[in-house]
Amino acid sequence: MSSLETLNLQHNNFSGSISPLLGGLSKLKSFNLSYNNLTGQIPRDGILRNFSAASFEGNAFLCGDPLVNITCSSPPPTTLVPVPSPPLPPLSSLKNDLLSRGSNNTWKVIIGVVVSVFALSMFIICMTIFVRRSRMKRARQVPNGLSSERGVANSSSKLEMYNRGFRFTYEEIVSHAGYYDTAHIVGKGRFATVYRSDLPGGIQMAVKVFKDTISRPAFEKEVETLESASHFDTLLPIRGYFSSAGEKAILYEFMPEGNLYDMLHNNPDAHVQLDWPIRINIAMGIAQALAHLHKGSSTRVLHKDVKSTNVLLNDKLSPFVADYGTVGLVSKSIVETPGYMAPELNVTKKYTEKTDVYGFGVVLVEILTGKKPVSYIGDRQLSLVNWTLRLHRSGRGREVFSSRLVETCPYPDYPDKALNLAVLCLHELPGQRPTMSEVASMLESLNAVHSPLKSPVFQHDRPLLQGS
Repeated sequence: MSSLETLNLQHNNFSGSISPLLGGLSKLKSFNLSYNNLTGQIPRDGILRNFSAASFEGNAFLCGDPLVNITCSSPPPTTLVPVPSPPLPPLSSLKNDLLSRGSNNTWKVIIGVVVSVFALSMFIICMTIFVRRSRMKRARQVPNGLSSERGVANSSSKLEMYNRGFRFTYEEIVSHAGYYDTAHIVGKGRFATVYRSDLPGGIQMAVKVFKDTISRPAFEKEVETLESASHFDTLLPIRGYFSSAGEKAILYEFMPEGNLYDMLHNNPDAHVQLDWPIRINIAMGIAQALAHLHKGSSTRVLHKDVKSTNVLLNDKLSPFVADYGTVGLVSKSIVETPGYMAPELNVTKKYTEKTDVYGFGVVLVEILTGKKPVSYIGDRQLSLVNWTLRLHRSGRGREVFSSRLVETCPYPDYPDKALNLAVLCLHELPGQRPTMSEVASMLESLNAVHSPLKSPVFQHDRPLLQGS
């Protein structure tokens, strides 16, 4: 036990006091008892002195150093009336008295309590080791990191990295993601959970761990295909993947500003930050990424789940399209995302480039309006697309725009042109929707503030440039 380096027991509803015996674990580097129901004074024996308040927070009845402003108060003093004390008997008399009253029984009780506390502590430690080893069985360390090769594989697992300079093992990636604890979750969906791994040297990675069992050969082949198509400025780079019988994960670059949905709908500062240049640049970047997936690489890739939560932002609010093609890894059927699903999918049950175009149209309306794709009044579901199309068709399209967007756009007719483009993307008939290359060309024109507006070349005659 003395070689134990990690003991993380947070969020387990443990009760009782902390045993000072834990201070004897001299090699302990990570220690966390936060958010349990522990009580009493925090022991500061041995190695326990090295751990901060974060290791003990969330326990309402713990007290003492290192918890700030939480001291272990003693009972309030009472007024004592001096009473003469009787003289103490000789020490030999006390010893004989204790022996005559059965001091052996007293010592048995004391020893029993100490043994019980020690046994409980050892039980907790053993259970922690068991859980940790069980989790690591799914994430076995790749021998010697990544030497001069892109990846190192063994019979039980494979870590493939596309950066030759990457020197960490999968176990190290997992350990710096808190062994996939809730504190490191940055995204959660039906088929996977995304964790942030804070590696040494300031390296941050997003680890997308899939829930469903996928065959290893199919998973590895599909990720290799996606990676080969991912070399574009506004596609989130795939840094590698991990594959074993019990666990599959894709490793991405971490984006610090979260996703577009949260920026638009859950950020109180978004109204100030998201002016016209930033919004149109985000829309253009998304369109260019989808156009590249459809036509720009040797292998055509359908995104299949275009939505604002799958658009990540860096610290400059530049967009990166994520999760392209991953729906096909976990589901052979249509994945219904309320507010984004093209109407023909209800009939055809088949993804196409034009279903991606429809999803982009919804995202573009989100960007222009700042409104959620779906909202609720009681049990009633309200569709942003239906509301926007109704106003547009009645000649009241300008009512949908975010006030910040209108205030900061240098050309009054540009928002109208962007809305017309979104309406085309949302056409009920797939054949009447533009391609993503056409969409990207139009948005590039709207983003070129200092150059004349270009007229995109379309396959069909569409009233794209008229204002509403």
